[in-house]
Amino acid sequence: MTLRDYVWTRRISRAALELRDTDQRVLDIAVKYGFSSQEAFTRAFTKAFQLSPAAYQKAPRPIPLAIRLECSRLIII
Repeated sequence: MTLRDYVWTRRISRAALELRDTDQRVLDIAVKYGFSSQEAFTRAFTKAFQLSPAAYQKAPRPIPLAIRLECSRLIII
């Protein structure tokens, strides 16, 4: 996977989480994640997940996300 593809996958995955977890408009999320328009975001989202962002926001289902797990542990020595 190229660096460009990795960044694109991470960006579209983060946008998917926002669609799932917030009531923000698709346009607002598209702009937040650097897409030039809602149409460009819809094309990218559909290419990545085979459904539109609006459909996913209305009825979220499991999709493959490229999200690194954040883990924080306090280790006392």
